Amino acid sequence: MKWWQRIPLIWRQALLLWLGMRLLLWTFGAVIYHSGWFPMESPSSYGIDILSGPLSGALFGVWMRWDGVYYDLLLTEGYRALPQISAFWPFFPLSSLPFYWLGIHSNIALILSANLFFLIAIRIFLEEVQEHVGREKMISAGAVLVSFPGSFFFFSPYPTSLALLFILLTWRFCRKDHLLLASITGLLSGLTHPSVVPIIFLIFLIALKKIKNLNGLLRWIILIIPIMPIAGVAIFLAWRENQGFLPYVQLLTKYWGTQVFDLKIGFTELLDYLFSGNVLVIMKLLILILVIWSIVWMFRNRFFVLGSYQVILLVYSFSITFPGDPLGNIIRYSLMSFPTYIAIGVWILDRPKRFIPSLLGLNAINLFICGFFLNWVYVS
Repeated sequence: MKWWQRIPLIWRQALLLWLGMRLLLWTFGAVIYHSGWFPMESPSSYGIDILSGPLSGALFGVWMRWDGVYYDLLLTEGYRALPQISAFWPFFPLSSLPFYWLGIHSNIALILSANLFFLIAIRIFLEEVQEHVGREKMISAGAVLVSFPGSFFFFSPYPTSLALLFILLTWRFCRKDHLLLASITGLLSGLTHPSVVPIIFLIFLIALKKIKNLNGLLRWIILIIPIMPIAGVAIFLAWRENQGFLPYVQLLTKYWGTQVFDLKIGFTELLDYLFSGNVLVIMKLLILILVIWSIVWMFRNRFFVLGSYQVILLVYSFSITFPGDPLGNIIRYSLMSFPTYIAIGVWILDRPKRFIPSLLGLNAINLFICGFFLNWVYVS
């Protein structure tokens, strides 16, 4: 095992965390696939080629659900495949093209790229944990990251892992004064998914702190960095306009009934569905409580910038609602709240008796929600 010891510790920890959850999810998906309980296709699969072999279906095909179908169509057919497909950002399917060009099936290509991005994201996250709360907290915070409710999206054909990676890289590059790299990753994040938008405020807060110690032209150049994620968003929206697609918000309303920046609807529906005993809404409420608790923890421990980022992300996730789906984005959008994993990771490590029960509870909720997802129930 000398080769293993030669790998830096932080990479070994990242690989073990990633592999442990990957094997658990593969086992869970395979059991569901071979049980025959859940359908492989639905009207929402739009006739795409979903792998259905004994092994390929169990490991890959069973994960082609909801948005994964759209990204599969983007990878194989482009933006003219369906009228509503222009609602989906381009960089994730573009990043999967190398695998697809090598002759790898589109289902597998998307999942491979998502998993590769997540492995790198775990490694960057562990470094952030080490620098903010200490090396001894890396494993516990990393374990929370891979088992947090909804974390199965990181391993699915979704852009969630790539969005988290770009958020972590942009935040880290900006803190380390790698301004050009921060600008590039910020721009790419804006081409990946709209859930990265709150990173603008995080980078802006860092830029304000740094600008006091800078002189000359560099003092003003650093203010360009917070603009880069929104520049990525603007580039995609401008391209859509040039191609003659329906305006973005109008498209969301037409096909999904989405309400943008209407917080009242989100809160009203949340209360209605909560009192009706809706199971998924209860799960979303638990996630909301965890995020709010971690915000309090961040401010109490004087991580003001990270705490402010979480507040902005939470408000942003509430600003996009769907009829009959209160807190519709909270599961996926809360996954971008990386300080939450740090806060919970420190808390469960402070008292060892909390460690195992807390991780078992997080994993149980994660698999419970995942079961709905694999059964073509829209969860986020």
